[in-house]
Amino acid sequence: MIFLWPNIILIAASIFTIIFVNKIPKNIVIYDKPDNFRKIHSTPTPLLGGLIFYINISFNIIFFYNELDFDLRLTILLLLLYSFFFLIGFIDDKFSISPGKKTFTILVFLFLIIPLHEKLIVNDLTFKDLEQIIYLNKADIFFTIFCLYFFFNLINFSDGANGITTSLCIYWLTIFVIFGSLFSLFIYFLIIILIIILTFNLRNKIFLGNSGSSLLSIVFACLFIINYNIDKSIKCDEILLMMFLPALDSLRVTVERIIKGNSPFKPDMRHLHHLLLKHFDKNLVFIPYIILSSTPFLLSIFFNTMIIGISSLIFYFIIFFFLNKK
Repeated sequence: MIFLWPNIILIAASIFTIIFVNKIPKNIVIYDKPDNFRKIHSTPTPLLGGLIFYINISFNIIFFYNELDFDLRLTILLLLLYSFFFLIGFIDDKFSISPGKKTFTILVFLFLIIPLHEKLIVNDLTFKDLEQIIYLNKADIFFTIFCLYFFFNLINFSDGANGITTSLCIYWLTIFVIFGSLFSLFIYFLIIILIIILTFNLRNKIFLGNSGSSLLSIVFACLFIINYNIDKSIKCDEILLMMFLPALDSLRVTVERIIKGNSPFKPDMRHLHHLLLKHFDKNLVFIPYIILSSTPFLLSIFFNTMIIGISSLIFYFIIFFFLNKK
């Protein structure tokens, strides 16, 4: 409990910063300006979400690493990963990095850092409804980095409407609390700061920006992997069902872009949340999105994961075609 008060002060400072961001000189804060195409907000909005989350996650990972049963080496590596992804997102917000350069830089960094700790590497695949274990052997590092990079794109692709990304992360953290092994004040403080960011995001006071979405991607990808490596309390197929909708949506959009001869990273308005925006208020669209996203995992608690996966796949495309025709 010794770190309770510093956390409360940090959270209060975060709220204070958001409320009084207009008092900060414009050349210090990066603003996201509307473009009447994909950016549907009406006024320039500060990209503060990433910075606020970075400060809070860094403080918490340092002071709760013993409670989380993280050794010093893992804590340092996590801080390096968090700092790198926050920084590359911040630079992207400020100067707009090309997708190719960003991808190359991220992959090189991951290949340098991930092999340095066994808890960051997925060595095998276990499943809720299958007794067989798939051992990855020499492919483990390549598979892990593929998952990390895919998750990075999944989060970035989902960050296209108010509340989508932060509410997804709150949902995942709730699953960790109920079913996972990382049961700690660390998780609760992350939930609190994300709720604060979500609240002000829905009021168009702040956005995550690329710094925020990039940081959230590595934070949650590492949480999934570390929790899995501790005791496999949440199996591989369950993890896939937790992120089934945003993962499938990202994959569909990527394939569509490639088929049309476009870059898979070229922005468009074809994501599911863009289609939902035609039917829901921009500040409420996260609600149906989270309901749809959480359903596969919640059903898997009671039913076979493979059946739920196939059913969710069919249901997704029914929803997509229905929304696309409207």
